[in-house]
Amino acid sequence: MLPEKVLIVEDEALVAAGLELFLEDHGFEIVGWALDGAEAMSLVTRRRPDVALVDIQLRRGEDGIELARTLHEEHGISIVFLTAQSDPATVERAKSVRHRAYIRKPYDEADLLAAIRQDATS
Repeated sequence: MLPEKVLIVEDEALVAAGLELFLEDHGFEIVGWALDGAEAMSLVTRRRPDVALVDIQLRRGEDGIELARTLHEEHGISIVFLTAQSDPATVERAKSVRHRAYIRKPYDEADLLAAIRQDATS
């Protein structure tokens, strides 16, 4: 079985680079990382990821929840939210998008790996 291809959508380059190294060390193929929605859509078109790790608060106030909705509904990409946002309104809005997991930063590495490996359930 081929490793899942993962897209990282994270507006902090240092965090994105760290996630890339960590996930590669655990056998995932990283298709790239994007700092915003435009970069994410470019990578989706060219590299066809299976899973996207999506931060909710992106550059210039861009909404990661709406980006995740597009990634899932239009491209069939499984979503894992990885965010510092934990207020009830944001968590509730995220529920409107089918996703594998909602993981809060700072994240537990084992939880992140489990979320990426599982089948979409919610």
